[in-house]
Amino acid sequence: MLGACLALSACGSATEDHEALWKAKGPSSYQYTYATAGFALHVQLRVTVLSRAVSSVVVLAPPEDVGTPQGYTVEQLFEDIHKRLDAPCKTTSRYDESLGYPLSTYSDCGTDGDGWTLTDFASSP
Repeated sequence: MLGACLALSACGSATEDHEALWKAKGPSSYQYTYATAGFALHVQLRVTVLSRAVSSVVVLAPPEDVGTPQGYTVEQLFEDIHKRLDAPCKTTSRYDESLGYPLSTYSDCGTDGDGWTLTDFASSP
């Protein structure tokens, strides 16, 4: 079951609760697909994390060169959510209820909104 966080006041504690769940149960090695959302160029990446450090990033989309993309650990994605919650924009985040990792985050600042999604999460041995 997925959790959604729609109000800024509730998001902070929901984020902290899911971050604590991730710290308690999250694997140190995993893979996932990261995709940007909103006004920015749509980029889709396959990110591999080994021992809590990004070990590889493969560009899945767009087909044209986007330079050297940066992948993120789940801990870094939580840092991004905390920064967004500190901004004056409305931020909505969803989390995996079993391990706590974020599934998506979107910030709406009026005409400019942006965010990201995390899919195809799999633990690695």
